Amino acid sequence: MGYQTGRGGIAGVFEAVLNAEEAMVISPWIDGQYAGGRLLERVRNGRARVITSIDEDNDFYRLLRQPMASIKWSLFIPGLVLVILSPALGLFFPIPLGIGLFLILKSLKPRHSRLGLANVRVSPRIGGEEGFIHIKLYIAGDRAWIGSANMTPSAVHRNIEVLVPIDVNLARRIFEDAWSRARPLTG
Repeated sequence: MGYQTGRGGIAGVFEAVLNAEEAMVISPWIDGQYAGGRLLERVRNGRARVITSIDEDNDFYRLLRQPMASIKWSLFIPGLVLVILSPALGLFFPIPLGIGLFLILKSLKPRHSRLGLANVRVSPRIGGEEGFIHIKLYIAGDRAWIGSANMTPSAVHRNIEVLVPIDVNLARRIFEDAWSRARPLTG
């Protein structure tokens, strides 16, 4: 059985995962700039499932927790109507204008997005305490690898790491077992 090491091998595995039609990832640490944004996009569009650590030092976990700008239309539309119509109300102009601006600002308040969170799970609790997922498993379509490499630049450029090809059916069984033990990520 071969193994993937060094700059080309491990980076190639990560690229395969980030470009696959369907991907599954178990990695306690996922670097945000290196892979996190692309992986998060795939998670949110339903093309990837991820198990990772629940740790503020994990870039991917932090990306998941960042608020996303959104508009609450039920506040924005009435606010806009008040702002547009307020000059026609003459003396009462400041009151509807103020209320309209307040509603518009309230509608733009950042909110935590739950989009795609069903496709992410985190380390399970074991005996009432935080457990820690330590497996590094990558599935890209009909190919799979298991080993020591987290999805980080240091795994590609600095560390001595290994990712060994593994039978994709066995890899899927390992992933599904870990998925059933991991906790859903709550908003």
